[in-house]
Amino acid sequence: PMAIDQDPYFRMARDFAGKKEKDGYIKPAVIHTKFLVGLGGVNAKMSSTGSAPTIYMTDTPKEIKKKIMSHAYSGGQATLELHREYGGDLETDVSYQYLCYFMDDDVRLEQIAREYRSGKMLSGDIKKLMNNVVQDMVLSHQNQRVKVTDEVIQHFFNKNRPFDMNRRSEEH
Repeated sequence: PMAIDQDPYFRMARDFAGKKEKDGYIKPAVIHTKFLVGLGGVNAKMSSTGSAPTIYMTDTPKEIKKKIMSHAYSGGQATLELHREYGGDLETDVSYQYLCYFMDDDVRLEQIAREYRSGKMLSGDIKKLMNNVVQDMVLSHQNQRVKVTDEVIQHFFNKNRPFDMNRRSEEH
């Protein structure tokens, strides 16, 4: 996966691998991605140098919760009364943007959108949902990461490892 600004480098790598196929090189695949919204707002990039903290894949659940509850930009109104009357702004609410990225249940996501937009759901409620989803994703990543041994890394960095060149992508 990469962001669009990295595309020229992948094109060069694909050109090189295409010329060196006889030497065992395989063209890399490319998946274009969008940048994840920073906790500071939809116009802020997730960065270690910004004013809002960054969520790291090595963070503990306690660290994640503190960062989200304290720093995730809210699309809610200034007061409870205004929020109940006018509802939240889904376009600017960081928690909702994260749910769009990571929540698998589209029906539940639509329900959250309706409730937040109507003022029935509050900013703290949607932040709690974001916290749960992000914590689950990070914990899953951490559990998978510990399975990556030096042997696994060496296997994937071995350009001479055997490949089944007859396998077609449709066979997955």
